[in-house]
Amino acid sequence: MKVLSIVLMCVLGFALTTQAEEGLAGKKAKALEMINQRITKLQSHKACVEKAADKEALVACRKAMKADRMERMKNRGGKRPAKASEE
Repeated sequence: MKVLSIVLMCVLGFALTTQAEEGLAGKKAKALEMINQRITKLQSHKACVEKAADKEALVACRKAMKADRMERMKNRGGKRPAKASEE
């Protein structure tokens, strides 16, 4: 009976470790996906600023960037991202 209990505990421990590793991999994949999306948007805004020939075009780029930032904030429920010290 003791042997069965020990074997069962080992199997359950291995299963929990595997689930935790899979959870971490999923979180990392999601984080990398979000980072890549943000990089793409920043590159688009950078290209807009580089192409701006006058002040009005530069203002339009800034407004587009601000609208994108507000949309992201709205999707988060209006919450600001946590500071590094709060994580």
